[in-house]
Amino acid sequence: MKITVMKSNADNDISNIDEYIVTEHGLHLSEKNTTASDIIIGRQHMTADGIRANDIVLPASDRAMSRIHCKMIYKWGVTDQS
Repeated sequence: MKITVMKSNADNDISNIDEYIVTEHGLHLSEKNTTASDIIIGRQHMTADGIRANDIVLPASDRAMSRIHCKMIYKWGVTDQS
């Protein structure tokens, strides 16, 4: 599965597009260093104690998103967004 994250500016012009690949083993090339198999999306790059919980890190300046905003669960070959 491919995830596309598009960022827009104040004029709603798309300024940046990032694409991510999800397999049954998790996000391809993720820097997450936890044992959680779910795909985690949020704006926190790393905690004070060095934990990288997010697979997809959104801009820290985007205060509309939580540090750990949402997760996607991969089960039996399908993805459940929660």
